[in-house]
Amino acid sequence: MDDLTQLRSALIPREASLVRRLVGRIVPMWGFFAYGALYVFAALPMSLLPLVPIGVVLGPLPKGADSTGRTVLILVVWGAAFVLSWWPFARWVSRRREAARRLFRDGELVDGVVSTVYQIVFRGTPMTRATLNFIAGGRERSAVLSIAGFPPSLSPDAPISVLFADGGAHAAGFVAGRAHAAKLAK
Repeated sequence: MDDLTQLRSALIPREASLVRRLVGRIVPMWGFFAYGALYVFAALPMSLLPLVPIGVVLGPLPKGADSTGRTVLILVVWGAAFVLSWWPFARWVSRRREAARRLFRDGELVDGVVSTVYQIVFRGTPMTRATLNFIAGGRERSAVLSIAGFPPSLSPDAPISVLFADGGAHAAGFVAGRAHAAKLAK
């Protein structure tokens, strides 16, 4: 059974197992590993900043003195600062996944229309970018969906199902029954 059929048959709020599976498809955890690898380059300098005042306060090590205490202090402060510097990243990941959970748990399925379609080939990969128009919450809205390939169902004036939840930055568009993230226009 495809994503769209499962969402249509589920009661709101939808069950956790269905929500977890769809969230994993739209916002997969493996996608955050690349961001995490880049974030290391921000976390390392941030974690070194608290060491500067410690060095200033402690001053240079006298000749012949035992440096074990200072070394332990510096390592503990650096380790704590490194762990704390990951807090903004962890909050970002959590907020991003929670928004997707809210969309799939509480979102309403509405009928939309594909208004524009752009098909490009980027480094040998065919990609389609489509603008979806729909009415939700009594307002006309639009979202941009990007997908690999040239699906024939994404053509101008074609009907499309859209999952929308108020307050989110994304919706979900369904191409061939499968959910794909769509960025809401402001």
